[in-house]
Amino acid sequence: MKTKLFIFLTFFSLIIVGCVKHDTPEMDLTYPPVIVTDSVTCNSTIFATVYGTVVDLGDPVLTTCGICFDTIVTPTTSDSVKTIIPDEGVQFNCLLYGLTPNTKYYVRTFATSDLGTTYGQEYTFRTYPPDKK
Repeated sequence: MKTKLFIFLTFFSLIIVGCVKHDTPEMDLTYPPVIVTDSVTCNSTIFATVYGTVVDLGDPVLTTCGICFDTIVTPTTSDSVKTIIPDEGVQFNCLLYGLTPNTKYYVRTFATSDLGTTYGQEYTFRTYPPDKK
């Protein structure tokens, strides 16, 4: 009888100890959106077209995305911006107009979420001089 009681108490205490909740930190599964600058074409004195792709909307989902451009390197959303309606896996193009003839521009795509802003690759292009159309 003592042996059965001992086995029962041992088994019962193993169940109790095995069921104790351990504090484990939750994993942070948030990640920023992913956007790519695909290419740029410029066949004009004042127009250019930028092509990009929203690869992943991120989590939390991006709130805005588009193209930023400037005449100095590394344009940001503080510079000239054209926004688009975001959609994952979709290639898009954006027409930049009103540019200055014979000017070098830097351009890249951007995507913004609650985690901040991420940028695609930077490209450069030059608008045509005024006498060439």
